[in-house]
Amino acid sequence: MPPYELTEKEWDQQLFDRKTGLATMLGWNTWHVLRPKGSPAGLPDRLCWRDRIIYVELKREKGKLSDAQVRVLTALARAGGETYVWFPADLEAARDVLQARSFQHDNPSRWLAAGCRMDQLTEAAA
Repeated sequence: MPPYELTEKEWDQQLFDRKTGLATMLGWNTWHVLRPKGSPAGLPDRLCWRDRIIYVELKREKGKLSDAQVRVLTALARAGGETYVWFPADLEAARDVLQARSFQHDNPSRWLAAGCRMDQLTEAAA
């Protein structure tokens, strides 16, 4: 299936399925809020840990971040969190992050304090 056709659920399964997901095969443990009622708005889809902790927000290819997601992800990044927003076209970048044993400063999918994938962030914030 072309990446632009994946739903967010299918994209999540590709990365985090308990048997066949890329993150699972690379030894990552993940936590996903199944019922977000009572959770603060904007929390990332996944908390992942192995040799470090990362926060991941997944979007379908034409998906947009909500204002709450932008605020939370930016706050996590400013607090030193390794935070990512991945779209299906980011599969290679996601694989690079998940394969790495340490944080990689040059990864284009990483959020910096002002955000990353600035084209997507700017559109989401508009």
